Amino acid sequence: MSVNTKTLKILKWIVIVFVILMIPVVVLKKTELKDVSVEPGNWYSEDEIRNFIFKDNGYRNAVYIYLKYKYGEQENIPFLEYIDVELDGINGLKLTAYDKSIIGCLSYMNQYLYFDNDGVFVETTKERLDDVPFVTGLDFKTIDVNKKMDVGNDDIYKVILNMAQLISQYEIKVDEISFDKDFNVILICDKVEVRLGNHATYDEQIAKLKNILPKTEGLEGVLHMENFSADDDSFIFNKKES
Repeated sequence: MSVNTKTLKILKWIVIVFVILMIPVVVLKKTELKDVSVEPGNWYSEDEIRNFIFKDNGYRNAVYIYLKYKYGEQENIPFLEYIDVELDGINGLKLTAYDKSIIGCLSYMNQYLYFDNDGVFVETTKERLDDVPFVTGLDFKTIDVNKKMDVGNDDIYKVILNMAQLISQYEIKVDEISFDKDFNVILICDKVEVRLGNHATYDEQIAKLKNILPKTEGLEGVLHMENFSADDDSFIFNKKES
């Protein structure tokens, strides 16, 4: 074999190795991250969602970040189920935050415990979040993270969910959703205690309450709506004597 033939073979292999080495470089350059869109949930802003994904990613490549979060394990972020990461073209990412379903919180040992509509305890904070109904009066027998809280009545969580939805729908300012030993519902609205009784749903009572509460502004006392119904919409307000 001549020297020229050997030289050509060596050059050929050099070119092949160079091309192989350049392929990842070209791919990485072509998939460089240029655009990020975010659909935040209720708990975090767009910037906060971006920070969760990119705080440890100085290497900003769309495909790399997509594969990392699509098939890797995400860190636990309070009040989020997860952040879905999807490719948007070869240079873009779409981030979608999915909230945990939280319907209320309880006070326990100087912390606030947050639970979902199945009564499963999912998060804790030291400061109470204003947007979550504060629930009192429940005597929970067991309490473990990611397990259902036993309060002696599994239907109570449906009541809390229904109440939270109605309070939000009618934009009523409620400080507490409370229960007595017989699981009768009591709403604390500033200095007014609203007694709703024990019913399957509370739609009609809360709709009426929206119109009644403004008339009690500045007053302190108990509003009795236990017997309120479509046929009997009467109520009694017992004003507290000063």
